[in-house]
Amino acid sequence: ASARWFPGPGRVGVRALCLRHRWPLSVARMWNPAVTSALRAHPGSVLVAEHPQAALYRPGHPYLLHLHDAEAKRLRELPVSGGPVQRVQGWWERSTFPAWERAVTADPQVRVVTVSALDASALGVSATVVPNGTALQPYRQAPLAGRVLFVGALDYGPNRAGLGWWAEEVWPRLAEGFPRLTVIGRGGASALGTLADHP
Repeated sequence: ASARWFPGPGRVGVRALCLRHRWPLSVARMWNPAVTSALRAHPGSVLVAEHPQAALYRPGHPYLLHLHDAEAKRLRELPVSGGPVQRVQGWWERSTFPAWERAVTADPQVRVVTVSALDASALGVSATVVPNGTALQPYRQAPLAGRVLFVGALDYGPNRAGLGWWAEEVWPRLAEGFPRLTVIGRGGASALGTLADHP
């Protein structure tokens, strides 16, 4: 296997793409025309696009679009915060993302995969549901040594929600002496707010 890095456009380029195409910021930040060329050079490959932003690179043949959540719905539920620039960016993302999400999920070449029937319903699409979790009840907890590690962007709402769920719903069910959870990610403790002080 090999990995290639395709840098996105700079700040000015992102703004120009947003205004020209009415793309959400999170989509414009990913744009690099070389990616489309690289994908189309491998027509027999199975392509899995993670998140609706990655559907920017339509390969020219059927592909899977794996959606971790109903992003437009999540954006509507986020509180508006930050300074003037962050507020304008938040407004732009909320305004443009629903149309983007509808367009990419309606692509006749895409097969949508969601992690819950609730997400598929919120998106209003026919999707294959592949849950990304497991029931806690059937498993007996074996003693663990060391630490449990979470790595992810802490300024990303679903990651914070998942950690909050862990702290409130999972942690109380774990046996005494379960290793502490170490959390690492962009935004640090300030992005976690009061959750950073959870025992």
